[in-house]
Amino acid sequence: MSGLESEAPDPNEAILRTFDLAEQNRLLQIANDALATEVVAGRGRMAAIQSLADELRHIQDLDVLVARVLEECVRVTRAEAAALIQRDGDRLVLEESHRTRDADASESHAEHPTFRMGEGGVVAEAVRGGRVAQLQTRDACCAIEPELQQALGIDASVALALPLASPDVAFGEVRGVILILDGRPRAGFLEEEVGTAQHIATVATLAFERTRLIRTMILRMVAMTETRDPHETGAHVRRVAGYSVAILDAWGRRNGIDAGELARMRDRLYIAALLHDVGKVGIPDAILTKPGRLTDGERRVMERHTTIGAGLFRGLRTDFDDAAREVALFHHARWDGTGYPIVDTEPTRSGEAIPFFARIVALADVFDALSSARVYKDAWPQERVVAHMHAESARHFDPELVFCLDEALPAMRRIGRRFVEPSSP
Repeated sequence: MSGLESEAPDPNEAILRTFDLAEQNRLLQIANDALATEVVAGRGRMAAIQSLADELRHIQDLDVLVARVLEECVRVTRAEAAALIQRDGDRLVLEESHRTRDADASESHAEHPTFRMGEGGVVAEAVRGGRVAQLQTRDACCAIEPELQQALGIDASVALALPLASPDVAFGEVRGVILILDGRPRAGFLEEEVGTAQHIATVATLAFERTRLIRTMILRMVAMTETRDPHETGAHVRRVAGYSVAILDAWGRRNGIDAGELARMRDRLYIAALLHDVGKVGIPDAILTKPGRLTDGERRVMERHTTIGAGLFRGLRTDFDDAAREVALFHHARWDGTGYPIVDTEPTRSGEAIPFFARIVALADVFDALSSARVYKDAWPQERVVAHMHAESARHFDPELVFCLDEALPAMRRIGRRFVEPSSP
């Protein structure tokens, strides 16, 4: 055979080339499938974030909004706890926290505990650097501000601090941080978990600013009432609003209410409860500040605060204004129909004809009044308060809501500890 003649092709080599090509095609298909899966997952995450942003835009109350954001941060990162921390100069203020377990530990701290912002803390790093700060191992957990970690009640192995920059301050200045913690053994937060949490922090920032403005306006109205009535303090209305939401949550669990619908109800109720006695701005000082029992004539004047308060929301047709009007007008109505008269053209209501939110606030308002000390009485022990509520079931109060009160008591105790009168020890 001449050397110029080519050798016959090796069939084994052809088979190997074919096999190699098939293997490459298989690996390429796997890579393509993985990429497509990632694209779909990414689109799903973005769709979920957009849905959350739409939901947050409709929440008007700051506390409800913060709770929803922290709950979502915990969910997407599979963590145990999250907290909103505000910056106040060189101090850190713990505004709110959310935990997935040990519910009794939630909100057990006093209202807004304040801590010094150290040099090496993960929250301080996020505030000063204006970027995400992470701790990935328990060995580094000492870098979490110790007082802050103690207040949250969790021995964190990993932590994620997300800065919140406000659009109305100088570029790069951070107003607060969302801190996400987990005490369970884990390698750290996944890249997609961090990315999703960052997106949530971004959409939450503007929502926080909007609801803070609403809260400021509402508390100014409450403060205006407080200057007239020494009993109508900011702590009192915050307790009544918190108690009302706790009772609503118990009612929602008892009746299997959809979580989304319950969140919308909670939002409207909290604001309405904050404003339940705003009509007292129209009552003369001599009656509001009288230390003793009112005369019959003075009592009739005092009863007008319900119609005065409702009148402040007349003609405004949002869900929040409707709720605030109903609560202001009917929170002194009684289940048996013997409560405050409303107006000449509308008879006193009874039973389920009383708006639902007003029935809840009636329960919360009396609970707080009996549980609080006044110049003319001592605070009742909680056992006596609860016994009174049950004695007034189907007379003063909605019987179903009295049962819900029993279930809500642990949450109500935490709220009572958190919002104390300024003069209290």
